[in-house]
Amino acid sequence: MSARGNLVSVCVGDHFCFGRGDARLDSAEGARRRIRAWRRELGGEALLWREVHTLATEFRYSVPRGRMRPVFPGLGWDDLDLVPELAHEEGMRAYLYVSLYDEGWRLPRAGERERSYHSEGPGRYLAWQSEFSRRHPEYAVSDRSGRRRQWGVLCLAYPQVRAHFRRRIERLLKNRAWDGFFVCLRSQSRPADHADQFGYNEAVMKEYRRKHGDRFELRRWRDLLGESLTGLLRELRAIVPRLAVGVPRGDILGARRGNGSSRC
Repeated sequence: MSARGNLVSVCVGDHFCFGRGDARLDSAEGARRRIRAWRRELGGEALLWREVHTLATEFRYSVPRGRMRPVFPGLGWDDLDLVPELAHEEGMRAYLYVSLYDEGWRLPRAGERERSYHSEGPGRYLAWQSEFSRRHPEYAVSDRSGRRRQWGVLCLAYPQVRAHFRRRIERLLKNRAWDGFFVCLRSQSRPADHADQFGYNEAVMKEYRRKHGDRFELRRWRDLLGESLTGLLRELRAIVPRLAVGVPRGDILGARRGNGSSRC
């Protein structure tokens, strides 16, 4: 991306739930007017459009007894097809935006919910988790004991996990005119208690022993996790026209609120 203009990052779900008027993005004409304003008033050069279709079709939602489950009525228009067209009308590029480390978690027990690290809703009275991660809890990143996991963050050392993300992205982009794909390393998962707490899954440690033997060195382990992330990005780059990556600031790249990979 060029540095001449601004990037406009749009969380469609937040707009739909909390926006007013055109900012709800619940009609194609309203979205057209907002995109025009982002271009002309904010100097937007590229649009990062965070999709919500995956949340509606691939995730399961949980709430405590007595509370209403969330309902996704849909935007009322096909944003995956139309947003690239609307952006191109204003001379903007359109990137489809997906979070890599945000596969969600099951509803915590009542005692845990009262001490939620998150907001009043998510993490306390609402939980969501992708069906893939529900079926495969072994793919969530684990600590060195193998007993604790950071739910929502999947270990990219497993080929099955990388294939899961490739399939999702190929499905979202198929026969659509997006200029590229934006991968964000954000996460709403519970933060790690300390740096380097998670990422010791069997697939990682087996490869570490193959390369380096039994003597553990932190930098080599970090670099090995970085190879997994880099490997996925290379696989994605082969199937998308352009690839952009958003990372939190810091010396180590990895799941937000708990580092875990370097040399990406």
